[in-house]
Amino acid sequence: MNLTSLTFSSGTPRLLNAFYGNALGMTTLASDKVCEVQVCHTTLRFTEGTDRHHFAFNITPTKIEQALTWLTERSVELIDGRVHHFESWNAHALYFWDPAGNVVEFIARNDLPIPDDKNPFTPADILSVSEIGLNAPDPAALAATLMAQTGTTYYRPPSPDFHPVGDEQGLLIIVPTGRLWFPETGVPALGTPLQVKVDSPAGSWTLSRDDLT
Repeated sequence: MNLTSLTFSSGTPRLLNAFYGNALGMTTLASDKVCEVQVCHTTLRFTEGTDRHHFAFNITPTKIEQALTWLTERSVELIDGRVHHFESWNAHALYFWDPAGNVVEFIARNDLPIPDDKNPFTPADILSVSEIGLNAPDPAALAATLMAQTGTTYYRPPSPDFHPVGDEQGLLIIVPTGRLWFPETGVPALGTPLQVKVDSPAGSWTLSRDDLT
């Protein structure tokens, strides 16, 4: 599954444009009302607001330690300054803040093709947006609805407070409303995207905020 467009009410567009465009070197388009960030097949769209979200970028699997150094050199505010190993996902990840207080993740998924690439980390190693965090009073019910709509299944077995739907290229991470986002961020899962567009086994779907709450 691919996440093709995510729209948030979060932060100040011009500040987010400076961060994603200048600090992270992504392709951006900004005005006073919206910031758009293009990463491969995914468009992140930020309108002015106060919601805080969690989302993740796939990066080149061999370069998680290089990515940590690269972010540090750009004075990006890391959340805990270390790389986390998720054995059951065969992945490594690190976390940082953007200017809106969103919990942003770089994740290196070792089940994806691993290139023979020993070059330094660059923005070209930010491959796609692969996760969006969602919340619901009943995560299992929302997960069942979204799996039926998108023709997907659980990526890994769920737990009561964590329901990952999709695959390595696109995951809907569904947690109980108010659960704190990992790792020790103190940020509760409260904000809901204005819109999520996906290309799934069942075709293209657009999920609005009303569908996700």
